[in-house]
Amino acid sequence: MQTENIITRRRAIYGMTALATTGALTLPNPAHADVQQFLSGLTTNPSSSPLADDGNDLFFSFSTGLSSNSLLVDYDFSFKTFLSSVAAILPGKSGNYWLADTLLGGYALRLGSGVTIGSSGTFGNGATLASLTASYGNWNSFGGGFVGLQFQMVDGTHYGWAEIKVLPNYAVRLIRFGYETNPDTAIVTPQFTGPEPNALELLLIGFPAIGLYRLRQKQSKKAS
Repeated sequence: MQTENIITRRRAIYGMTALATTGALTLPNPAHADVQQFLSGLTTNPSSSPLADDGNDLFFSFSTGLSSNSLLVDYDFSFKTFLSSVAAILPGKSGNYWLADTLLGGYALRLGSGVTIGSSGTFGNGATLASLTASYGNWNSFGGGFVGLQFQMVDGTHYGWAEIKVLPNYAVRLIRFGYETNPDTAIVTPQFTGPEPNALELLLIGFPAIGLYRLRQKQSKKAS
């Protein structure tokens, strides 16, 4: 069932220092923000087949503000749960990507609040958020966070975010999503709607790519 979302508009000047999930300090570019925000609350369901398009996906569109468990005619991104063992994000259009790690194939980073999403970021298209059978993705500890998004509209490239929660059964709940209406303009992730993850959790979330990379290097050396 399609859900008409509540739209709010906020105008602000961002100039504060933010702590990114990599543990590095990020200085947001001062930007006059015109942010549209949409509420959702929908959740994916485990699909019976890894290839089935059986109404268990979750689609959302920045241009219409709609989110739905049924296929939207024009959507920007979708979330999917495969066999209760993989949570994934997929692009709806060419040129749509997510703020990603640089070591493990472009998997979506799990961001905290106050993180800048813009042209200076590294974007990728690794679909896995979390996986039961392999240590792929940056959301394997489950819980909430933001995905940083880059997508295309008729007037150019836009940046946005989706606040999600990955559940222990690998379902993905889309809490809300928002974007900067001015093209080629950075956006900053807002405060969480629920409890903010503590600092230690965010630091642990931010370093899985480095840890897994080193582990695989050690395993590779032992095998050789």
